[in-house]
Amino acid sequence: MTSPLRTLAYRHRWFYETVTAASSLSVGGPQRLRTLAADWLAAELPAGAPVLDLCCGGGEGAIALARRGLNVSGLDVAPRALDQARARSQALGLEVGWIEALADDPPLPAGSQAGIQISLALHEFSEPERRTVLATCARLLQPGGWLAVVDLHPARGAMALPLRLFCALFETETALDFLAGDLGAMVEAAGLRVRRRQRLAGGSLQRLLAQKPAAGEPAPPKWSYFAVQAYPMSTTADPAGAAADLDALAAEIGPGGALAPEREQAAYQARMQRRQQVQRQRVGERNLEKGLVLVFTGEGKGKTTAALGLVLRTLGHGEAVAVVQFIKGGWQPGEAKALELFGDALAWHALGEGFTWETQDCARDRALVQAAWERSCSYLADETRKLVVLDEVNVALKLGYLEVEQVLEGLALRPELTHVALTGRGAPPALLERADLVTEMKLVRHPFREQGVKAQKGIEF
Repeated sequence: MTSPLRTLAYRHRWFYETVTAASSLSVGGPQRLRTLAADWLAAELPAGAPVLDLCCGGGEGAIALARRGLNVSGLDVAPRALDQARARSQALGLEVGWIEALADDPPLPAGSQAGIQISLALHEFSEPERRTVLATCARLLQPGGWLAVVDLHPARGAMALPLRLFCALFETETALDFLAGDLGAMVEAAGLRVRRRQRLAGGSLQRLLAQKPAAGEPAPPKWSYFAVQAYPMSTTADPAGAAADLDALAAEIGPGGALAPEREQAAYQARMQRRQQVQRQRVGERNLEKGLVLVFTGEGKGKTTAALGLVLRTLGHGEAVAVVQFIKGGWQPGEAKALELFGDALAWHALGEGFTWETQDCARDRALVQAAWERSCSYLADETRKLVVLDEVNVALKLGYLEVEQVLEGLALRPELTHVALTGRGAPPALLERADLVTEMKLVRHPFREQGVKAQKGIEF
């Protein structure tokens, strides 16, 4: 069923343009809205590649593709819309082929398209029709070809009511049905692999890029679309885009086990297949490598222990490590003895003289910390050291023996792939802001405080 306002909009161009302009402000206006799919699609294709704009309407999306040097065909079932599209492209001097046909049965050979675009049209089909259209896209695409889709997304929060109102006033009843499903699952059920996904306009719009597997490449798992409808894309608005979408979706699907609500094996397997696909995509899209700043702080025990776990792991990979201990210098820790077997691969320096209540000499403590910091800087600048641990440096900062600016400048000395771990209570906000990873150890119970148990070998040192 079509709303009266939608019919009015299509009969009177000025009304249609007004509605489009108002609804597209959050993504940069009508022109930006009509190029969202084209931007992603064109970035994957060489000039002259054959591309189909499915359900092209007035041709704005097809024209955006033609301007990017692609060989474009626009298909729509409405002759009036095609006449408008043809007039627009001719006025701009662009060559676009216009085809009057149904989206689920276009007169084009299989494997004829390097790319297909569907912009704000898929929600106008019923669920069975959507499956047919997507299957048609998979058939028309060449191996390795790309599908770009821009369409509605089920927003929550401030955008939820405006989106539903917009659908009720200007869309068909299929739009609300579309919002109840998962576009990514529909696309992959058609045999395509989702490569990128992004939410826009406060979460009310989504952009998706999928690829047909290359020759010899296995198709994505053929789980049923109906089996994954219970796990839609997270609807929390998120400007960070596709990566955060995948995180939210992974959290919604869950880790399985007893936490999953399904008790039937088939339903549970469908959930876990979906989780596997999301996890693989998360890992595949996050392939950066860089030296990390890791801060272990908080009142709880385990900060130095966590950093020493990194030391052991790094040494195990045959990389060199340096450990500089601030404050903790009054005793020989068990970990230093245990790691002696790594020889020159590990440089270990305990340059403090113990806790402040033991040393009782603020000036000497400050001098020792500064000496420890100078040694630390030499390691931070040494490209042969994969990991540098600054143990209890946060305490030195808290006590005023070091300035946070000194530490930040020292971190800037590191080669690109050198990691540094900083431990100790009371890490300052400026350091936390600079860190790539921050873990805060929370004190829940401690045997020294509750039971009077002394520090013991292997536990505290």
